Amino acid sequence: MESLGFVLIQGVLGAFSGYITNTYAVNMLFKEYTPLKLGGVVKKNKEKFIEEVSDLVERDIINSETIRNKV
Repeated sequence: MESLGFVLIQGVLGAFSGYITNTYAVNMLFKEYTPLKLGGVVKKNKEKFIEEVSDLVERDIINSETIRNKV
């Protein structure tokens, strides 16, 4: 029974630390932190990001082959 409690505690602590690190990582992508001007990679390269995502969608998700297969 002790090992079950230990596993549950590890699971909860792992989930909590994963939530914190994932939240921080996503915020670092989209927000710029002052005064050190850290983060904001997407914000700094907005035009290139939009172009790359558009190319990805056009090439891999919405193309003539996938449309033909769905219809």
